[in-house]
Amino acid sequence: MPEQDTTTNLNETPDERAQRLVSLLERIVSAVGEHAEWELKGQWQHNTPYLRAEFIKDIQSIANSEILPGHCKHIAVGVDEATRTITGCNHVDYDDAPIHQLLSEYLDRVPEFEVLRPFASNGRAIVIIIIPQQAKRLFIVKKTISDQGKVYLSEGEVWHKPGGPTTGRTGKQRATTREAFIAMLDIEAVVHNAATERINQMLPTIRIEERSRLGSSSVIPALTATDDEFQLYVEQALTSDNEIKFNILLEKIREKTVSLWETVSAGRTVLAPEEVLSIKELDFLPAMRRLTQLGLILIKFSAPPSTFLKVADQLFEVLRVSSLLQHVMPGNSEGAPASLAQHSNYSVPAIESLCAAYLLAGFSLTRNSGIAYFSSLFRRSPDHETSRLYLSWPYDWKGAPNRRIDLLANERFGGDDHIKAVLGRVVGVPALVLQADCLIEWHSFLSSAQLNGRQAGDQKTIDYFAMTYGKNALNHTPAFVREELYHVIPTLRLIATALRSGDNNFCALDAGLASVLRGIDPNRRLLMLGNFIIYAEKEYYQRRLPGSDVWWPDDLGEIVEKARSEEMPA
Repeated sequence: MPEQDTTTNLNETPDERAQRLVSLLERIVSAVGEHAEWELKGQWQHNTPYLRAEFIKDIQSIANSEILPGHCKHIAVGVDEATRTITGCNHVDYDDAPIHQLLSEYLDRVPEFEVLRPFASNGRAIVIIIIPQQAKRLFIVKKTISDQGKVYLSEGEVWHKPGGPTTGRTGKQRATTREAFIAMLDIEAVVHNAATERINQMLPTIRIEERSRLGSSSVIPALTATDDEFQLYVEQALTSDNEIKFNILLEKIREKTVSLWETVSAGRTVLAPEEVLSIKELDFLPAMRRLTQLGLILIKFSAPPSTFLKVADQLFEVLRVSSLLQHVMPGNSEGAPASLAQHSNYSVPAIESLCAAYLLAGFSLTRNSGIAYFSSLFRRSPDHETSRLYLSWPYDWKGAPNRRIDLLANERFGGDDHIKAVLGRVVGVPALVLQADCLIEWHSFLSSAQLNGRQAGDQKTIDYFAMTYGKNALNHTPAFVREELYHVIPTLRLIATALRSGDNNFCALDAGLASVLRGIDPNRRLLMLGNFIIYAEKEYYQRRLPGSDVWWPDDLGEIVEKARSEEMPA
């Protein structure tokens, strides 16, 4: 049988691969009857303890066997080997997800496998399980299968198929000797994988060092460099305190964020939604991702707030440019899109700017000096149609997706592995955004006399906001009250600590507000926080099913109970 018939082909579509393998299988069945890389089964059920154990052993033994690089072994179901006929099987019995779940329950690490469900030339349904060379062996049984006192599979067992990859078929055997275990340890693959990982880690450093050696003093290509190269470059610029490098880098990003849309606006030609999506996906979003990465790295490594301010300024400009696009990117005539992926009207820059800003703001709260970064995002909206502050901008406004900011930010960044690596936290993107949202709503609370029947800000804070920002500037639709409130406990604790001690300027995002809070009695400050937490509880309960109880840790619970017991004087 031609050896290349069982190799993997990365350029094949699943349909092409299925067609090729069906053709090969039919040749094996009719002409050969057996093949070193194929195992034929009439049926292959796992609906009894015994059959379940045999099913697991079959896959485990093949995955533990020696498979040549680039080759695969296969299990074909629906083939009667004795009569050399394709008898068929039920595709429904061989779905990927249940097989994966079964293997994960009983094996220590799930082997790589693929399930194809094609039809043979006689019209019968067949199933082909493809098991490639496994990068990391061994696969060990981690859970026993037994029935009525009879053990079919024991914890700690290792099943394999002895012999080389091109030898004839052998039955599965339980490994019981030292030699058998050593034979299954693919030392070369382990060494190769470790070496490849190490090289990939070193490449960004090598590339940057070579640029320096060759006399290249320019910044790295901001949009085409790898994530690791980009981060390393920013780290080096920070350690060398090279402000020029940051300025050039930001200007390169600005070309594809702000200047891009300014050019589109100047064209005076109305764009079709598909044209907007093309510009957004090819140019704008990669640049916005870089801008967000830059901001996260600056926060992570405690860059000077003045450096982070340049990122905040550009995000602010990105939101501003939305107002220039209304004549070339009109609102959606068919209503709000379901997701960011479908968003194609003039509010695209604004919404993407807010997603990035909320993530940066939430991440800043995890750092001791985070309020300084957050504060640089707290400013008046540049949009002439609303007097709200930037972070209070209505993110569900005029043709934008009608979804909360935490869900939008998660759609944009939640699946980004490098951004998650920079965050370096168990807490995900939505929780960070909700924490930022909570602090913003706290400021809105301080600007109001009453919210949801609860006395809110002190008259001094109310007057300060009215004089500084004007009426309705801090109107804000909170997102955090629509999720479990435990997400924002870290932010509430941060506020409580600051109100007691004055650290972090009372968590005030405005320096003038910090001065106002300093002139208010500490007990009164904590009563305001208690009322804010009670207000958040009420908002939460209005949107949740009955029985959704809120729990506060002791330190916050004391603040809440005190606020319940005494009404804050006007």
